[in-house]
Amino acid sequence: MTANRKTNRTRANAELGDDLRITKTTRRLSGGGTWVSGTIAGYRFEALVFPEHAEVTDYELGDSRISKLWIARLANKETTFNWDRGMDIPAASKKTQAVVDFLAAGLADLVYGATTTAMTAKEKRNAIGSMRAAMHERTDGDALADLSAAELDVEYANTKKAYDRWVANGDHRESTGRPAW
Repeated sequence: MTANRKTNRTRANAELGDDLRITKTTRRLSGGGTWVSGTIAGYRFEALVFPEHAEVTDYELGDSRISKLWIARLANKETTFNWDRGMDIPAASKKTQAVVDFLAAGLADLVYGATTTAMTAKEKRNAIGSMRAAMHERTDGDALADLSAAELDVEYANTKKAYDRWVANGDHRESTGRPAW
């Protein structure tokens, strides 16, 4: 019974990022960081993401390199979460919290990339899932969990190369030819 619950939870989390769309990224000229806008799981989000962790840890959402994160339902435009260097509006539901957790786990890696030597196995799996979701590829979280450390390093490196090629080739652009970010 516990194994089934774990498998179902893993499938639900893997499916969460399947519809991730980054619609815009804007590098800030002063103060660093990148504003990222997008949609996921029926929500719209805007985040201020940094390549490094915050000097003041209270300004960062967990260990995410995100200092600001706003989330609203697409259906009714209701704000369901807001973090602005501290909690303003806590997650309105478990689904909103799952979106927060998903973005916190991999958005900075998606925007800035990450080095495999500095990442834990969990961070590598999250980064692989985020990159694949952005490229509209499915990720089997259970299969990633079964990889050895060396296999995970290879999988991360291959996924990162594919993601970098995808961006360099302009495949991340919308059909109108405008950059999606």
